Amino acid sequence: MSYISSSKKYLYLLALAGTIAQSCTTTNTTVTDDKFEVTDSLISKLLIDTVQSPNNRMDLNFSAKITANEDLQASIYPMVSGIVGAVNVKIGDRVNKGQVLASVSSAEMAGFDKEVISADAELKIAERALKQAEELYKSGLSSAKELEEVQNDLIIKKAELQRAKTTLKLNGGNTKGDYKVSSPIAGFVIEKNVNGHMQLRPDNEDALFKVADLSNVWAVINI
Repeated sequence: MSYISSSKKYLYLLALAGTIAQSCTTTNTTVTDDKFEVTDSLISKLLIDTVQSPNNRMDLNFSAKITANEDLQASIYPMVSGIVGAVNVKIGDRVNKGQVLASVSSAEMAGFDKEVISADAELKIAERALKQAEELYKSGLSSAKELEEVQNDLIIKKAELQRAKTTLKLNGGNTKGDYKVSSPIAGFVIEKNVNGHMQLRPDNEDALFKVADLSNVWAVINI
């Protein structure tokens, strides 16, 4: 038994000596020193510029709105009183020059038509009177002064008929008592203050429609 124990001690000492010898062994490792080099191909791609300080800039924010050019818009007011009938457009619609926007039943329009009819009848009477005056003057039964008076009366009757026709035309030119609200320019309806069956007066402060040509607009900036 003592022999076996001595053998184990001997083996243990040999193993311990081998471990110590291995730990004391040094390993020489070769370290390569890698250096960065700028190649010719890299140099050819480099861009060289002068360092500059940035410009001092300040960003400012303002409120603004786009509005129609006042020189390219038309406010349309009622020329006569009456009751609104059909309204043919709405805000945002594109309209042409002369297009009817709404119609108004008006007693004033009927009166304008009556004036045209009356002035036309009086003109025809004056024309017949002139023919009679010319015949009387040629036959020596009337004087030159009387003929001149009849001629002047004819001129007045012609002027009255022209005035009545112009008034009717300015108010839509309709001979059935209807006033046509039409656009004087081409553009877009940007404001509408009229509805069907509304009663209108010629002294109405609000425009029935506003039409604007939006090919040129204004930018209003609050600074």
